[in-house]
Amino acid sequence: MNLSHIVTGWSKSLGVMKVNDAERKLSEERMNKCAVCPFAKESSFLKLFRGKAEDIKTIYCRKCGCPVNEKTLVAEEQCPENKW
Repeated sequence: MNLSHIVTGWSKSLGVMKVNDAERKLSEERMNKCAVCPFAKESSFLKLFRGKAEDIKTIYCRKCGCPVNEKTLVAEEQCPENKW
């Protein structure tokens, strides 16, 4: 993932940038594939945004190290295993 993709993925995930219907659908399709992938690993992290802290459960990819939710929100990104 390049720097601009990281910024875009996190901005969309945090609600700073809008996610349109096509992006949402694409992300859901990708997430469904990642959810059953052997490289998917559940994790949690503390998200701080606009003065609120939340413990978030998420999936990251052990192959590339990327947070899956954020990566799937970037249309130009691809799975390191070519699953999407």
